[in-house]
Amino acid sequence: MTSSSRQLSRSIAMEEGEDVSVIIKTTLGNVEVMLYPWRAPKSVSCFLAHVDGKYYQNASFYRSTGGGEDVYSIVQGGIFPRLLAGVPVEQWADIAPPLSPVEHETTFETGLDNECGVVALARLQPGTAGSEFFINMADNKVLNTGADCSGRDGYGYATFGRVVRGLDVLRAIQRLERQGMPAIGALDGQVLSAPVQILSIDRM
Repeated sequence: MTSSSRQLSRSIAMEEGEDVSVIIKTTLGNVEVMLYPWRAPKSVSCFLAHVDGKYYQNASFYRSTGGGEDVYSIVQGGIFPRLLAGVPVEQWADIAPPLSPVEHETTFETGLDNECGVVALARLQPGTAGSEFFINMADNKVLNTGADCSGRDGYGYATFGRVVRGLDVLRAIQRLERQGMPAIGALDGQVLSAPVQILSIDRM
């Protein structure tokens, strides 16, 4: 099958509401994720653009929360540590992601809450999500659209898939030692001392 034929078949599958499977290969094991383009077409297209562009090769899981005073429980991965490596803190704001950000899809639109095993896009302001993603390690109602939580904008985080195999790998990552990060106060105590390498993310 030619490259153009594969692309056409993928587009047809998304239009017909078929799920898309991807595998996240890490140094601690593999995680299989089912994506739902019929629920979250924009978020899935954004994620797959990074997958197909091989941007996640040598990325990492670098952040986790859960326990203590944390109000939600997640494991986060992506390419930011690679982009920021060797760049002075004062220049971090000037680092541009490799692809354009995606329009925000609410959990009202997708009908998929931030519950255990569900995958979502990380972001700053709504409409700024791109390469970074997280997996919910508990039912995190506070991350849903419309959640009433002090200090949050209420838009929630865009959900687009679910882990179908490999939660044990993610739990192992979540148990790893974390450290402070004075440069980004909001991440204090949430950055893994030794990030777990993502070897690749590929369609199955």
